[in-house]
Amino acid sequence: MSAPVREDGDMTSSVHLEMVVPGTFDQVWAMLTNSDYITSKGAELVSVSQTNGTMDLVLRRDLTGQIPAAVASYVSNPPILIETQIWQQAGESHTRVAQVQLHLDGAPATIEGTATLSPTSGTAQEFTISIDLTVKVSVPLFGVMAEGLVCDMLRAQIAEEEILARTWQTTHQ
Repeated sequence: MSAPVREDGDMTSSVHLEMVVPGTFDQVWAMLTNSDYITSKGAELVSVSQTNGTMDLVLRRDLTGQIPAAVASYVSNPPILIETQIWQQAGESHTRVAQVQLHLDGAPATIEGTATLSPTSGTAQEFTISIDLTVKVSVPLFGVMAEGLVCDMLRAQIAEEEILARTWQTTHQ
């Protein structure tokens, strides 16, 4: 995690996350957009739309019991996370890039960045999902600590999702 200074003088934290999933491009993409898979990772598929090769996904998660006590007073009760992914059309190299935004109801936070689905080291049988996010919590004297907590939560979530995705691919192919 790093904390670069932005032009407006505010601090932000950045986090890079990765998960590696077995399967072909079509198999991994089908998993990522499958409502049963989304449900199995503790989210609800709120909406999906497709236009000219792009796909917009909106997911909703209830984070009850997952928010550290130090930040719980800054979010709504129950804490609801809305995740928006806007995936661009796949390129020739079976790579897709998404703009990602996470919104936690009631929280003075901005979490946004990109996710990239691409072949792992030239293989067509394993794909890496790389996620680069910027986290900003606008709470004086507390924001940097809260950003660290958010980054830690995101790391834990992606580690769990990688295990789930690997298991899903093994049992659904």
